[in-house]
Amino acid sequence: MRFIAEVYSFVIGFIAYSLIALFNTEWMVRRFNFIALYFRKLMVTLDLQAIQALSPDKRYAYLLKSVVHNQEIWILTDEHGCVMLNTEDEDCVPVWPSEAFAQQWANGDWETCVAKSITLKVWQQRWTHGLTDDDVELVAFPLTEDDGYIVSAQEFEEDLSKSA
Repeated sequence: MRFIAEVYSFVIGFIAYSLIALFNTEWMVRRFNFIALYFRKLMVTLDLQAIQALSPDKRYAYLLKSVVHNQEIWILTDEHGCVMLNTEDEDCVPVWPSEAFAQQWANGDWETCVAKSITLKVWQQRWTHGLTDDDVELVAFPLTEDDGYIVSAQEFEEDLSKSA
C-alpha cells in the first residue's frame, strides 16, 4: 500500500512540477502545494496504520527507536496528572512514541486527556527512578484494541541504552 502511495506521489509531483515549469502561474503553485500536502498526510496515515498493525513487542522496539531518535516520550495527562492504568498485577503508566499515537488512544473515558511530551533527559533524570521507587510499570505503546508491552522502568532504561 505504501509503495502505491509513493508511486502516486511521484507521478503527481512530476506532473505538477512540469505544469509549474510550463506555465509558472501562482494558481499552479498553490494547487501543487495543496496536492503535496494531501499526499504527505496520506503517507503519515499509511505509516500510522502500518505501525499499529505491529505486534506489541515490535511496537515496543519501534517505541525505543523513536524515543532515542526524537529524544522524547509521550504520556497522557488529565486534571489529576499522568494517566495510570491498573492490571491485576501492577499499576502502569502508558507511553507512546508520538503525540499522534497518544491522542489516538485518548478516547471514551480518556477523551479529556492531553498528550504531553517529556524529553528523554528529563525522563531519565526523574521518571525512571520515580516509577521504580513507586513500583509502577510501563505499558509501552498500547492501542485502543490491543494491549501494550509491559516493562519495568529500569528495564525500559536499559533497553533505551541498547537502542542508542
